[in-house]
Amino acid sequence: MLGDLVAYYEQLAREQSSHMPLIGWSSTRVSYVAQISEDGMLLALVPLADRSAMERIVPERVKRSVNIAANFLCDNSSYILGLDQKGNRNRTEQCYAAARDLHRELLVGVESPCARAIVRYFENDRPEEHSSVVFNVNDNVFAGGNIIFYVKVGGILLDPLQDEAIKGAWMHRLNSVRTESPMRCLVTGEVAPIARLHPPIKGVYGAQSSGASLVSFNARAFESYGHEGEQGRNAPVSEYAAKAYAMALNYLLADPRHHMRLGDMTVVYWSERGDAENSQTFSFAMGGALFIDADAKDDADDVVDATMKAIACGAYRDLDGVDLDATFHVLGLSPSAARLVVKFHYKDSFGKMLKNLATHYRRSDIVHGPNERAYLTPYQLLKDVEHPKAKKPVVVPIL
Repeated sequence: MLGDLVAYYEQLAREQSSHMPLIGWSSTRVSYVAQISEDGMLLALVPLADRSAMERIVPERVKRSVNIAANFLCDNSSYILGLDQKGNRNRTEQCYAAARDLHRELLVGVESPCARAIVRYFENDRPEEHSSVVFNVNDNVFAGGNIIFYVKVGGILLDPLQDEAIKGAWMHRLNSVRTESPMRCLVTGEVAPIARLHPPIKGVYGAQSSGASLVSFNARAFESYGHEGEQGRNAPVSEYAAKAYAMALNYLLADPRHHMRLGDMTVVYWSERGDAENSQTFSFAMGGALFIDADAKDDADDVVDATMKAIACGAYRDLDGVDLDATFHVLGLSPSAARLVVKFHYKDSFGKMLKNLATHYRRSDIVHGPNERAYLTPYQLLKDVEHPKAKKPVVVPIL
């Protein structure tokens, strides 16, 4: 399964239209832009109009809970501005110092106006002077929102995240840092540095909002002999493979066209060829369109009906763009505290998957009124067996 997800990451990375971040980069929400001059002075802090929709590809984020660790080019007010309103001035100073050290380490000597301006910004080392600019912003900049830099050069705003010299400095750092001695990767078969901790998976229904682990070891009972306390080395997966499968799975879980909820389980699906068309057709056939857009219920019923009639009649060619011979994957995930449970992983030709769905609908067909839905989708069937008087309706997992 992990190997299939790595292959899917590589498939998306080859497709220009997928917007899949490369290894070492991630997609995150950004709330503010800190505009600085060539001399490194903070000119303005600009809140983005629609912060919930402002996703940017930024350098890969560090894992932190209570520890102090800076992110490159994108972080919160404590790290980027050296300011907060939590009353812990000593910690804020440490956060700002960590950001200063990281940016100096990566950008000193980089031949770029943006790089030089950011270095000068941190070398000014007077975060208290940022207050007059920050407090003119009519918004709560201290709520943890991410801030990125823009550099004003000759009246033009430049984006450091698009600066090739800065991106090269970041990739050089990634390629030079190796935290673990190499072992044979169980996913790729290559001898490579092993991931001690795997990236979090976000978007599984019922799991922690900060993400849950697909591979992890946190107790002696789960560890292999001779690998006590070595966490990820108990099931060696290379740093590349761990990042690739996590990026692919997070991409699928962030896209409503590639997953749906069934009871306590999140079902994720993708195709090795014709991914967009096959996944959309599968979603319609499963009734996914019925709850992706509640306002389009009637249209969705028509789409499900047309899809299933085409399958029942063997008129697969009427389904635009589908690749019946492509290998299709369906993965079921459920939450378990800070971890994920793999309920199943099916893969077969897409044509075989559609035939199985058509058989299911034929066997579950019952007499219904003219205004009722033609097909009882899995989502609807499970909703109908929830306890109607329960405060929080729950479907028995075995169903």
